[in-house]
Amino acid sequence: MAKKRNTIEDYLNELYRRGMAGDKEAQLEFIQVIVMETAAPLEGAPLEWLNALVEKGNTQARRCYFAWAMNGDAADCDWQRLVQWAEELLAEAPGDAHCMLGMLYEPGLPGLADDKLAEEHYRKALECGNEGCAFYLARVLLGREEDETPYAELRELLERAERVNPSAPVYDLLGSVCQELGDDAAAVKCFQKLHRLNPADAECCMELARHYATGAGMSRIDHEIALRYFQKAANLGDAEGMFMVGLSYYEGVGTRRNYKRAVDYFQRALEMGDTRALPYLGACYYYGEGLRPDVQKAEEFWLGGAALKDAFSCSLLAVRYLENEGAEPDVERVKEYLQLAREYVEEGDAVVEGNIATTQQMLDSLLSPAE
Repeated sequence: MAKKRNTIEDYLNELYRRGMAGDKEAQLEFIQVIVMETAAPLEGAPLEWLNALVEKGNTQARRCYFAWAMNGDAADCDWQRLVQWAEELLAEAPGDAHCMLGMLYEPGLPGLADDKLAEEHYRKALECGNEGCAFYLARVLLGREEDETPYAELRELLERAERVNPSAPVYDLLGSVCQELGDDAAAVKCFQKLHRLNPADAECCMELARHYATGAGMSRIDHEIALRYFQKAANLGDAEGMFMVGLSYYEGVGTRRNYKRAVDYFQRALEMGDTRALPYLGACYYYGEGLRPDVQKAEEFWLGGAALKDAFSCSLLAVRYLENEGAEPDVERVKEYLQLAREYVEEGDAVVEGNIATTQQMLDSLLSPAE
């Protein structure tokens, strides 16, 4: 009875020992495991074995060399030689050969960038029954920024790919394509499958959070579940996730209102580059929400937001100069920041539009006696 291997390391050590003794089968098996199953570099004697095997025309060794090169590990690779090998494989395995040729020409991968040739070979691979190439073809079509994206065809291709390879990359693209087509329910199912396969994908967590928060593609809005996914994204280091958790605590959506926690998440989001936290941190300082009131710090945050053309910050600055703590309202600054808020506000932003309208009414009331 053969001795059961305990770990892949033990197995590789045994293969290496046999390979160094001249066992060609062990050499090839060692190379396959390294290239296909690990992220370890292929160097030294194993690389010499691979070069010797491919020169002798070993088909499996050539496949390994191809995979190794496409991983970006082959320095000064002779890509035309790989094209030649793939073309020699056309008669024996046309589906695999056309797929290899497509990868060699696909932009963004190591090799020869020619999206038209890549598309041609991927389509031929599909005609030969290689359904896995549907994903690669979709990737090429999606990468053409100059063309109108054929989302309906992309969905069909990715659904074909899913049937043979239900993988995280397939669900990632398919979910995004379904969103573009307006099928939020299908997009949610894709992101749920993606999350099960790769729970450390922060953007997937954010997508699910957004769907639960808005109810798009769901039977109902569920802010509590949305917050769970925002929190997962935040735990994975996502700046937007940090901001959204802070906003949930600030507004008391999906959880009890907690200004101290809100401030903590807003600060971390800002440190990570999400400048949407600026007006909220300013508000926390201005109104003493989770912090000691500090008008000067509030103003600093809002001026920082205004410099970035943030309409919310501008609207809050207008309020600050209208109230002007212990002094006469600074009417000119109120007008200035109300005008900037109007210029920067996005259509449908009810919070900022409400701030603008309320502040304008207060300003009109202040000025009406003089008028």
